[in-house]
Amino acid sequence: MISNEEILKEVLPNNNNNQEKEAEDSDPLPPITHNEAIDYYDKLKKEALKQRFFSARQTDLNSFINII
Repeated sequence: MISNEEILKEVLPNNNNNQEKEAEDSDPLPPITHNEAIDYYDKLKKEALKQRFFSARQTDLNSFINII
C-alpha cells in the first residue's frame, strides 16, 4: 500500500522538480482562434446529441423487444 507521504508528495503542487519535468514532457496544444474553438464546440455538441439519440433509440428498441 502506498504511504500518505508518497501520495502527498505526488499530489501537492510544492514539488518544483515534478512541475518542471511535467512542463517539459507535455506538448502544448496548438493555438486556435475563437471561431475555431466555437466550431469545435459545435461539432462536439452535435456528436454528443447524436450519441444520446442513438442510446435512447437503442433503449426503446430493447424495451420493445422485451415486451414481445
